[in-house]
Amino acid sequence: MNTNRLCALLLIALLAAAPLAADTPANLVAENIPPFPADLAGKVAPYMEARSAGFRSWHPERREMLISTRFGDVPQLHLVKMPAGARTQMTFFADRVSGGSFNPANGDMILFSKDVGGGEFFQFYRFDVHTVRALMAEAAGHPGVRRGMVVVPRDPVLLPS
Repeated sequence: MNTNRLCALLLIALLAAAPLAADTPANLVAENIPPFPADLAGKVAPYMEARSAGFRSWHPERREMLISTRFGDVPQLHLVKMPAGARTQMTFFADRVSGGSFNPANGDMILFSKDVGGGEFFQFYRFDVHTVRALMAEAAGHPGVRRGMVVVPRDPVLLPS
């Protein structure tokens, strides 16, 4: 009888010491999934925040390249000025920036597309590397059209300002 009491008390102590299971959100149906400890999300969080960098463009005159990497919650453009050099963030938008290509004539501007509010209504922008300013590059007569691909002309005058 004492052994049974001891086992019961030990079981109660173990259950009380175990962390509570995390609640399943109301919008999910979880069937045949065992509960997991509430502190598990905190333990795996550092492994869920991995970042990568993607090559976007070579500068046409210097040994510099444009890369895209997530900074905060969305990808942004960064400039790397030398091999193994630090990156310098070029764009600072709340929405993701896609693509990115230097002006092939002299590298004085970067052309990229940007989403607005997650609506996948991408527009092209010109980023002037001298003024550090981005302006929407609308095609004449076609404002507000979703853009999907661009070919950067050799003559920067051909791009609308």
